[in-house]
Amino acid sequence: MLTNEISTMENEITKGLSSFTTKNFLEQGQTTDDFAILSTFRYDPNFSQLNVNEKNKIVTYNKCLFDNDMTIDLKNLRTESANWEDQDSKIDQDSELDLTDALSVRFLLLQAQIDRLNIALKYFGWRRVVTFEELFPQLVDTIFEAEFKSKDTLSYIGKLKQLLLGKIIFKMRTLIFRNGSIKIEAHPLPQTVHDTQLISVTQYFVKTILAAFIDGNEKPNWITYIDSEITYPSPFTIFKTTNRSHYTQARERLTMKIEENNSQNFKNEILLKNAYGFLSEGSITNFAIKSENNEYLTPNMNVGCLYGIMRQYLISKNLIKIFNGHTPSIKDVGGEIILTNGVMGCVRSAVCHK
Repeated sequence: MLTNEISTMENEITKGLSSFTTKNFLEQGQTTDDFAILSTFRYDPNFSQLNVNEKNKIVTYNKCLFDNDMTIDLKNLRTESANWEDQDSKIDQDSELDLTDALSVRFLLLQAQIDRLNIALKYFGWRRVVTFEELFPQLVDTIFEAEFKSKDTLSYIGKLKQLLLGKIIFKMRTLIFRNGSIKIEAHPLPQTVHDTQLISVTQYFVKTILAAFIDGNEKPNWITYIDSEITYPSPFTIFKTTNRSHYTQARERLTMKIEENNSQNFKNEILLKNAYGFLSEGSITNFAIKSENNEYLTPNMNVGCLYGIMRQYLISKNLIKIFNGHTPSIKDVGGEIILTNGVMGCVRSAVCHK
């Protein structure tokens, strides 16, 4: 990520950290040996498509049109995205650099995830910096073992080539511990778009990651409730860590609401509120509310919410905006919202006020 983008990320996170007093938080939250700074994100083979020649040799690959600094017009996204073409890149299948480029775009917003990890490491005072060059080979090894059920002694380039032919989508979970060690997990995810061979990478990206903005005629399969208890902002709401007791408790209350309203057949989320009654985030998501002028608005970081990578991506693409003037409270929430995270992208959700 460019220096000015990292600076923007740090400035936004600082706004969140200013929403509470940090005294004692760091000591209280890191008392266990298994405390870790956490990052979860999507790995999706459909984010790059390979093109082979008559000798079955990979010659080019396609990647998403939005893998750059361009903003996205919401109207065009809804009406013209079916015609958008991918970016086409040449590839030498014996080049580690080319293979890395083709595979790395399959990790959703990977560099931004690394940047947030490093900002968190700095904040918690750990003498540790994570680089792409360090993390990427470990991601490759983890996915290779998960997909092919093997710790094969293939060369690194051999693993890159084989993974480029892989088909499984994974939720990646990366943990960094106080001693500097890294643990990576790969959890398989279902394929949600079934005609991937018939659409471009960009169209697939829109249908999966940006689905909330184009499927307005379909009923949401999520139901979101609003928590009755207060969740106080802390470094463990601003940053993603294994100190998640506040989210666990909220989800326990969510379980009760699901049972009370018989919503077991839906995916369910709960919105947290701070001591001022302002809504901050979901237990596993950020969120955005549709305004009267049809803009999608997300809370300012000063409510104490997670600096979500997908949230920030949508802001940078001009698909959602930050609330100005006031912070969303329960009265601002209508019957539907958008939920976002770095694994599922963004989805529409009905809101239950019971």
